[in-house]
Amino acid sequence: MEPLYTIVVRAGKDRDAVRAAISRFYAGWPVEVETLGGTRSPDAAEDIVKDLLSARPGALLIFLGGREDARIVERLSSIASERLAVVQVGKKRVRNARLEELHWYIERGRAKLRLRIGLEEGMSIHVHRASDSRIYPGLVADEPYADVFLATRGWRLWLERLGCRLTGGDIILERLAGGEHIVLDGGTVACHLSIPDHGHRPVAYHAARAERAARIDYDIARIVAEVYEAISLRLLREALQEAEEKLGGVDSIVVPWSGGKDSTIALYLAKRLFRDVQAVYVDTGVDFPHTREYVERMAERLGVELIVTQARVREELSSGREMPTHDNRWCTGLKLDALDSTLKRLGDRLVVVTGDRDAESEARSRRPPIRFEERNGVKKVVVSPLKAWSTILVQLYAQLRGVELNPLYEHGFYRLGCYICPALRSWEKMLLAKEPLVAARLIGLPFYRRSLSQG
Repeated sequence: MEPLYTIVVRAGKDRDAVRAAISRFYAGWPVEVETLGGTRSPDAAEDIVKDLLSARPGALLIFLGGREDARIVERLSSIASERLAVVQVGKKRVRNARLEELHWYIERGRAKLRLRIGLEEGMSIHVHRASDSRIYPGLVADEPYADVFLATRGWRLWLERLGCRLTGGDIILERLAGGEHIVLDGGTVACHLSIPDHGHRPVAYHAARAERAARIDYDIARIVAEVYEAISLRLLREALQEAEEKLGGVDSIVVPWSGGKDSTIALYLAKRLFRDVQAVYVDTGVDFPHTREYVERMAERLGVELIVTQARVREELSSGREMPTHDNRWCTGLKLDALDSTLKRLGDRLVVVTGDRDAESEARSRRPPIRFEERNGVKKVVVSPLKAWSTILVQLYAQLRGVELNPLYEHGFYRLGCYICPALRSWEKMLLAKEPLVAARLIGLPFYRRSLSQG
């Protein structure tokens, strides 16, 4: 298996320390460690890193440098590449850091690859590609598990209603820990948005309006999308090869499809590579009607077999069971049981393609891009081809490839699930209650009003 990440350090002893950290924290991951051969020359370091980028077109590179490598860090930070992140380790040498610290610095590098968005002088936005000096002002470029996304029509509408003063350009939001969001507009932080998990009252803290609008550079976006697409397709090929070697063959290639953006693009990529792909949609009985209509329409458009299976969430609620909560998400168990039952009918040896991305949560970030699982007698090679993607890259890729995304995103939703989902935050609760084109279709459905009162 080719490496997904190549971590570069200056010297051999640094390499040994990083390898120890990888062994502890990234078991099963396709990661390799290279050195600069001990050089202290910034010119030589730049040549070596550029050669590695050229020799490994399917790998993402992270350079870790200690304080004594400051000149090399500065030089490498001037390179604008969608596949290179440079991280300064807070020790004299990389090998002086504890393994837990090295893990954290590697996570910062992985985040930087995903979050690094540039703003050029002509107010052109470069997604995933920027030298450190061109990082979008106000962006937190290296926070693990953070994400960036492009504001849709619904997001713009509700941000303005909350008092954010926006230009007519492309608006980028960065989601940080704890529900905090930074709204970036034309080189300016337009506002800070706080989205609590509970209630339906997100709060915007205002800043100055931008003097000029900024626009996505779609030529850069197309290049970056093609690079990440190639990496994702390689992961899919390797997963199939691994399944054939470990399982002795493959009965089905399956995509669990929620109707969300990530599983949709994972399905699109799988269909591009494999002739026969089956998509499994688990209907809880309390799904958004928009989503059920969308998956049926898109399955026909993509030419994939759609298998709809039922999870008895609505029936359980109708029988008097309490609504799911953050602490008791019993609905998730029912959905997984329904999915497992369907997978078992599709064969004993499967390749399962998921839309998991590192930015979604720390738990998902820990999972390797390709892993083996066995459950209920079904052996699966699970592959997550979008591991390193940001939300904005998913959005732009869909635009560039002409893939329609769920219409709920245009209304302002960030994540999708059932309309009673306890994971819906205050932002989604606000949309459920106040967005006319959403509420009008939900108002007569079971448990809708009850779910709003829970927030």
